[in-house]
Amino acid sequence: MNRKCEMETVPMKSSSIRSRLGQMGFDGYKKQIHDYIKAHAQEMVETLKTLIKIPSVWEPAEENAPFGSSIAHALTYVKGLYADNGFDTELDENGGFLLSYFGTGKRTIGLFAHADVVSAGDGWTQGSAFSPVVQDGFLFGRGATDDKSAIVASLYILKMCKELELPINNRLVCFTGGNEESGMQDIQNYLSSHVPPDFSLILDTAFPLYCGNKGIIRCVATSRLPLSDIMTLCGGQSFNISLGYATAILPYSDCLYEALRAAENERIKVRTEDGKLILTAEGISCHSAFACVSVY
Repeated sequence: MNRKCEMETVPMKSSSIRSRLGQMGFDGYKKQIHDYIKAHAQEMVETLKTLIKIPSVWEPAEENAPFGSSIAHALTYVKGLYADNGFDTELDENGGFLLSYFGTGKRTIGLFAHADVVSAGDGWTQGSAFSPVVQDGFLFGRGATDDKSAIVASLYILKMCKELELPINNRLVCFTGGNEESGMQDIQNYLSSHVPPDFSLILDTAFPLYCGNKGIIRCVATSRLPLSDIMTLCGGQSFNISLGYATAILPYSDCLYEALRAAENERIKVRTEDGKLILTAEGISCHSAFACVSVY
């Protein structure tokens, strides 16, 4: 979505950057920014905890909620955060995205985040998916990193620029989407009616900056023939996760039951129920972008 950037904020020699920052100087602004973040850290944590409590998982479309009512609620809440802090903001209810602005200038810098999250999943050892807790300096909850922290970061970048009167010579555009986890239709809706920023930062990642990201392939496999005696095979709740569990149901037979019992371990179990064999396998669920985490 990014076009070639010829902005005043493109990389340049540090001496040139310092000259443009005026009397305050590079180090002066750097200290101001550091102090601002430190002073508002607890506010940011509390804002993030409130966002995490909204279970903004994809649901079937409703009126003015193309990705479900929970995601629409999350976008409305974020709109209120920007509006309450004095920023121009517009919610495209039918498009499922929010735009918030600060600054002036012919060129624009985009800050992209998303309010939707993957499903809750099972096996939470700290709190639960939508009941965040802080322990040992970490915040646990669905969306704590992917990607509601980016919403908070975008908001406080605008607040910091405004309150510290930082010399930003371009217009900042904060995009908050509602469909990153299940199709990116929010981006398509945005691009159908808006010109994208001249330069964008996608806050859905870690430091340092880099160009590009992993893609995803979604496949649907259909068998034209019955899968032997497998009656049901299912697992997982989202496309973009490594499964944390899977279940297969098969007709009961003494021979098969004994064979499966012999293969049991701490992760694979078999039981009988209503004349059927229920085979379950437990793994380590994680985001598919980091599938290596699920290997044990």
